[in-house]
Amino acid sequence: MAFSPDGFRVASASADRTVRLWDSTSGDPMLRITHDQVVTDVAFSPDGARLVSASADRSVRVWSLGGDALLRLRHDHAVKAVAFSPDGARLATAGDDGCVRVWDADSGHQLLLVRHGDAVKDVAFSPGGHWLATASADRTAGVWAVADGTRALRVQHHHTVFCVAFGPDGGWLASGSEDKTVKLTAVPGACE
Repeated sequence: MAFSPDGFRVASASADRTVRLWDSTSGDPMLRITHDQVVTDVAFSPDGARLVSASADRSVRVWSLGGDALLRLRHDHAVKAVAFSPDGARLATAGDDGCVRVWDADSGHQLLLVRHGDAVKDVAFSPGGHWLATASADRTAGVWAVADGTRALRVQHHHTVFCVAFGPDGGWLASGSEDKTVKLTAVPGACE
């Protein structure tokens, strides 16, 4: 689930193959969008004007809040996670193919590809948008430079890493694993 930046809408991703938009104050449904398979993640653009959804049908779709399809991107396998950059210009996608892709959020042109050794479960941009964090079934979390894909940090866990998040200044990474640990790791040179 994701709140819109203004807090007035909530988007949900569901195993019933839908993305739904809800009024956060009344709980009333506002929009229902259908995918071909399970919807695995949703995120709002920073300006709140667009919604992105990821699906097991190997697609990532960008929608207007009126339900109009604005962009469709393809992965080779199920897509697990999506994130807009803080300026809304880029979109990161991650999936079962072990790949993380960064796209131009308007044109759909692929800007960057980085690889893990196994499925990628989560992806997040740093607050300044210069770094990308990834969580993988290869038991690592990573931090990558968005400019060229250079890995700045690799955090080892004992089991699948399911989630990553940057601290408010981008200088710390939190990673959470199936091994019931959360690691806080300084990101070298990453303060934004």
